[in-house]
Amino acid sequence: MKYGKILLITLLSLFVVFAGCTTKSDTNVNNSDTLNTSLNDSTVSNIVNNSTNNVNESVDTTIILENRSMTIITTNLPVEIVKGEIVKQILENNGYTVSISQMSTDDMYSTVYSGDADIMLSGSYPTTDSSFAGKYSNNLSKVKENVEDSWIGLAVNKNAYDNGVKSIDDLKNHSEMFDNTIVCLEENTGVAENTKSALTTYGLSNYTIKYVNPKELYALVDEANANNEDIVFVAWEPSALFEKYPVEKLADNEHIYAGKYDKITTVSRPEMYVWDYEAYRFLKEFQVSKDVANSWAVEYVYENKSAEEIASKWIDANQYEVDEWNELLK
Repeated sequence: MKYGKILLITLLSLFVVFAGCTTKSDTNVNNSDTLNTSLNDSTVSNIVNNSTNNVNESVDTTIILENRSMTIITTNLPVEIVKGEIVKQILENNGYTVSISQMSTDDMYSTVYSGDADIMLSGSYPTTDSSFAGKYSNNLSKVKENVEDSWIGLAVNKNAYDNGVKSIDDLKNHSEMFDNTIVCLEENTGVAENTKSALTTYGLSNYTIKYVNPKELYALVDEANANNEDIVFVAWEPSALFEKYPVEKLADNEHIYAGKYDKITTVSRPEMYVWDYEAYRFLKEFQVSKDVANSWAVEYVYENKSAEEIASKWIDANQYEVDEWNELLK
């Protein structure tokens, strides 16, 4: 009996030692998993760094992840304001501190170029913003087209179109119909430069350009439509213009405007995949259709909803897609 007790105690001791070894082994496995993840992240970072010239290879990605912040710039077009708010809310929901503001096209490019902002969501390539893009190209990086099937050019009300004004060429002989005025978005924009070129190229010296902000342009089109008046103006998609009014695009035979060939593009400071790889992955996937963006503009311009309200509602209604983007930000 005495020897039996000794044997039992010995067996129990061995069992405890064995269990302790097993626990230690499990802990090592878990630590190994963490280490492998760290090594994988480090490997990705090293691949990016080694494949890019003039990149600081000592970038501490841990610090970047702990201090997640983003400064966003857009133009003041309604769609761009709402789109910026959607990106802002998605980033904030993933732990970012985000600031956002609207600027003229020139200021937007120069601010990202100087490093005072991280990204802009309203680049228009390759035509509309060509003068600005060329000026700042050595310190900017294109990330992704963020709205499908955009368009920009001149348009008229349907009555003018039905009465023979179907192209920009036709404007020359119908200037009185439009009070010798082309309504255009503000100066210091690519489309303003295009409109100046159109006057010269199409021989429209009898026209003057009336520069207005987007809100004023919508109001002028609304007024002309209500009063059955003719109007020629810069138009773009996505917007609420073609959703709300019977307006027609003018043919641009000299290709002064970008038409359907420009891409609304997210643009960042150089090497975003180094200084914020997670946000870069998200923005590489962030894209919506023209119809979706049009609906934002209608809500903002004609339903008087705030960008914050539209963005929050859209995110809630499209949670499956947003969840996929959220995964990229982890």
